Amino acid sequence: ILAWLKEHDRLEQREHYRHAVGTCERCHTRIEPLVSLQWWVAMEEPRKPALAALQERRVRFHPESQHQFAIRSLEEIPDW
Repeated sequence: ILAWLKEHDRLEQREHYRHAVGTCERCHTRIEPLVSLQWWVAMEEPRKPALAALQERRVRFHPESQHQFAIRSLEEIPDW
């Protein structure tokens, strides 16, 4: 990355600094964040068949009181 930045004249400055790195209390190895791909789920489409199944009573809850809770949860489910 550093070489690319230099090659494309995008490197403003380079500094050295010390920072704390967490360690495992059991084995004392370094704990560093894992970079991973990000993802997103728009819930509008998956909500429709699930809500229909609940409203048509193709899915049953025990106790029955949880049935309305499940419907409300799907009606109000945010994207995630």
